[in-house]
Amino acid sequence: MTAAHWFLASLPVAALSVILGGHWLGGGLLLVLSIGRVITLRSLPTLLMTGGLLLGFAGWFGWRQTQLAHRQLAVTTLQPVTLRLRVQPDSPVIHGSGYTLVGQQLNGERLTVHGTLHSADELAHLRQLRHPTWWTVTGQESGLLPAPNFNQFDAARYWANRCIVNTVRATSVTWRPAPSRGLTWWTDT
Repeated sequence: MTAAHWFLASLPVAALSVILGGHWLGGGLLLVLSIGRVITLRSLPTLLMTGGLLLGFAGWFGWRQTQLAHRQLAVTTLQPVTLRLRVQPDSPVIHGSGYTLVGQQLNGERLTVHGTLHSADELAHLRQLRHPTWWTVTGQESGLLPAPNFNQFDAARYWANRCIVNTVRATSVTWRPAPSRGLTWWTDT
């Protein structure tokens, strides 16, 4: 199989990714064209590779969606939690006296955290983060609110595309530096 055949075998996977990302028309057109081109090659190895790649990607995507659905809480659920999160230094976004960040639990689940700054010292420390930190967050966990109106920004869908389905309203937060070891060192640079 030549390099051109590998490229043609990967195009339907890219098209499926575009479709699953929400662009049905463009992704569907690319999928039809790319599968049509693979069929007209009349190369059994290329056809089998294309089918295998499509099935593998579709299976992985289905598994990922199932995992997210199992972790997702209802929007009306307010579950008290105390979590330990790894936070990258560029994650906190400060807006007024509040902040928003994305943290990752030890089990790999990612979620958003919304909190309030209580002093100028907290603000200064948050702005000076240069290395990953471990945060201990106590608060209320709930699902993300979908768009309430047609054509309005859908935060729940936006975050779900980034494998995040829950959020925490923080009531108390402490953080300390996180050492870079093992497989995390390359994400910390």
